Amino acid sequence: MLFQTFAILAAALGAAAKPLGRPASENASASLFGFDKDTGLTKFTDLGDTSATTTGFIFFGSMLFVDVDHKMEAAWTARPTVVDGQSLFEVGWNVTADDAIPVQLNTRAPMHE
Repeated sequence: MLFQTFAILAAALGAAAKPLGRPASENASASLFGFDKDTGLTKFTDLGDTSATTTGFIFFGSMLFVDVDHKMEAAWTARPTVVDGQSLFEVGWNVTADDAIPVQLNTRAPMHE
């Protein structure tokens, strides 16, 4: 399978399973990283959003996992999409669409020689 690495902006939280936040100056009403429970698409949301999973994220080194029944899982995917004429990827959790590409989310960009 093709694995690609996407860097995400997140503070290193060690091994604690707690919400990932984005700087309050960016958007105070949507400050937690999570994914939609129905679609699996990632998003920034607020603590009161019951449609999103915002806890259980664990870093192992720089790689982001999710605690699923006390097991570290990494079922991140990326799907090609076009927004306003620009080619982008939608990052999601456990998306099983035919065009979903398995990816690993990291706090660091991949090293290039």
